[in-house]
Amino acid sequence: MTHDARNLHEAVYQIEQAALTVNEEFFKRKGFKDISDFRAQIGSLSAVIVLGIWQQAKNEIWKNPVASMPLTEDQMRFLERM
Repeated sequence: MTHDARNLHEAVYQIEQAALTVNEEFFKRKGFKDISDFRAQIGSLSAVIVLGIWQQAKNEIWKNPVASMPLTEDQMRFLERM
């Protein structure tokens, strides 16, 4: 998977599918001990941001719906513009 804004939502979908199907090997390849390790850590992630590298390019943001500390709307607006 590349680090391109066009791929962000597909990457999130693949992770969700791996979690739903309990694909242990997927998470082990990504550096987790197992799916339980991933589930224990995912709440610590508030968002994923892919910076727009071109002038006028908008940052792409995925907001974690299960974050233990979700981003505020002001934080989201800042991240979109930074």
